[in-house]
Amino acid sequence: MASEAPPTLPVPLAGLVKHLGQHPETPIVEILEPYRKYEAHLRRAFAQDPDNELLKDPHVNVLPLFTEDTHNITIRARNLKAETKEEKSKYIMPLPAEVRRPDGSPAIVQSLKEFQRNFSVFSESSLVELNWYVPVFRHDGRETEHRD
Repeated sequence: MASEAPPTLPVPLAGLVKHLGQHPETPIVEILEPYRKYEAHLRRAFAQDPDNELLKDPHVNVLPLFTEDTHNITIRARNLKAETKEEKSKYIMPLPAEVRRPDGSPAIVQSLKEFQRNFSVFSESSLVELNWYVPVFRHDGRETEHRD
């Protein structure tokens, strides 16, 4: 494991949001494949080689999602009219047309406040007392700085 090099990424994670916006015609699955391989590599390192140099970075696989490029990540709606029956069969719970988001609409909430509201709905307010500003703990149990 120690000698195995990590997979090459098209752009560093810090540039992924911008990269997504620059490739609107490329399927998301295709764009994310190298990042999935990279994550698998990190998981193997964490399990088999915890002293691996890659794991010393406390932000090694953190994706900065809210950047100046966040607005470029938009919904890539399925074209139901162009899909084959086989493609449609992959979706066991398809959304009705009235709740589908339109192609090109924002794929990511635009503010922390909006995220917190959605998270509260998702978690049925069971985590309403969650303090979003407490220190974060890393995989090795050490405290790391909170970053806004």
